[in-house]
Amino acid sequence: MNQNTNTYKILCEIAKESGKKYGIFANGWVFAFAPEKGGTPVYIHGYLFPLNNAASAEVANDKATTSAVLNSLRLKAVHHEYFMPDATSPLFISNTPNKRRIYDFCGKYPKVVVKPNAGTGGENVFFADTAEEAFEYASGIFALNQDVAICPFIDIKDEYRVIMLNGIAEITYKKLRPGITGDGVSTVNELFNTAKNAENRYKKVVLDDKLDGCYVPKKGETVLLNPRHNLGLGSVPCFELPESIKETIIKTAKKALNALNLVFASVDIIENSDGAFSVLEVNSGVMLERLAGFDETSYQKAKTVYKKAFDLSFLSAKL
Repeated sequence: MNQNTNTYKILCEIAKESGKKYGIFANGWVFAFAPEKGGTPVYIHGYLFPLNNAASAEVANDKATTSAVLNSLRLKAVHHEYFMPDATSPLFISNTPNKRRIYDFCGKYPKVVVKPNAGTGGENVFFADTAEEAFEYASGIFALNQDVAICPFIDIKDEYRVIMLNGIAEITYKKLRPGITGDGVSTVNELFNTAKNAENRYKKVVLDDKLDGCYVPKKGETVLLNPRHNLGLGSVPCFELPESIKETIIKTAKKALNALNLVFASVDIIENSDGAFSVLEVNSGVMLERLAGFDETSYQKAKTVYKKAFDLSFLSAKL
């Protein structure tokens, strides 16, 4: 882990302030704390704290399995279909089992999202209008030795994240997608370039390849630059939420963690254009790197959550 990252800095601060004996290994990815009297060693690996059992953590990191488990318990989750590379057929052969399955699945929806079955951050996430596009994107992910999950594209009104620790919602926020406001004269590309020069976060934004960069928005018209809600791709957190929304997403997140038997995790929840809420993903590795980098308030929120997880880890180590 890069020593300039917010996560590394936060963990170092927590370790030093705790007064506990510790060592740092694997280029900063592993913090190892000596056992206290009557306890066992405590390890923090990247964004993983020793609070979730290994099996539950693996289920949460598997998008297809998570959606299947939650839906089986009548907890509404976005369905993700699982695909793995064909064991005996090269990906380019047109009649491989994967191609047939992908075409069959995509035929049920007008548009789909193709992504790695494990992983976070919005990397290698693609939006496909046709089964042919979906297969091409899936083949690219397979080439990276990763399994694939495909889900129907949903018209998302808003996406929220809830950070849960031991049954408590520690942080809740809405992810505001990056956009530009028209002046009635400039094109989308020109407005985007101006935004990049004005705010660093826009430098992370990748324009939707289906967005017309030559379009001239009307004065005051907002144009969203891509369909992704990831903080690492230009979205920003909004902590001020209506109480009714906050209550709904916290209730949904609690049910999801209880169903998956998790103690510490983040839950992404979407609200579609009809006002219905669904679990999109659950992550047992709680990554707060991007959140901590927005401002001092966000940094302290992230540090507070990690400190609570740190303290709970030592309590668990004594049981």
